[in-house]
Amino acid sequence: MASDPEKKQRELMLPVSRIRMIMKSSPETESIGQESVPLIAKATELFIQHLIRKALLRSKDGQHVTYGDLANIVQGIERYEFLQDIVPSKITYQQYLEMMAKSEVDEDIP
Repeated sequence: MASDPEKKQRELMLPVSRIRMIMKSSPETESIGQESVPLIAKATELFIQHLIRKALLRSKDGQHVTYGDLANIVQGIERYEFLQDIVPSKITYQQYLEMMAKSEVDEDIP
């Protein structure tokens, strides 16, 4: 019979081994408790579900979430500011060129 932690790990959708690898990659992490990895995995799953529900409410058809829906949530709600580098708003190539030209001009100004 499987122990309770093993059963809980099978119920998770995110791979525990990947979560452990990500946690170990942090320079501030010295050791990782056996119980913490499934808890972090479950918390991450719940956060993703919450974010998707928010995006679904703002989606055009209410049934499909697009990248733009997620980006709008991240850009529009202060609570999700920490995700702005991961889920940036889409821009056109022309907008990118204009931004790069402006940054070059700004660098030339002493």
